[in-house]
Amino acid sequence: MRRYHQRYAEALRRFFAESKSPPSLVKFAGQIGVDCSDIEAWVSRYPSFAKAAGECRKVLLDRLIDGGLTRQYDPSFVKFLLGEQLGPGATPEPDKPFEVLIKVV
Repeated sequence: MRRYHQRYAEALRRFFAESKSPPSLVKFAGQIGVDCSDIEAWVSRYPSFAKAAGECRKVLLDRLIDGGLTRQYDPSFVKFLLGEQLGPGATPEPDKPFEVLIKVV
């Protein structure tokens, strides 16, 4: 496993925020020259990196939803990807608030 540096958590956030195409942990790993197994180990071992990865997952899901709604991405494929990320038939928990943002262009 490659050595973890605290700066990787912020680098991950920045990578997801600035990526022109849909970002992923695999792409981030490639950018910093590590294996995906290193990323998985860091998520398990370092709470600050795990928090950053969770935030980035939300960014990715938001981008996928926006892309599907605007037809930038095929809505059927987005539905498939969301099912893979959230689990089949996943719905928000009724006791937890959630936000839906619809952009009209």
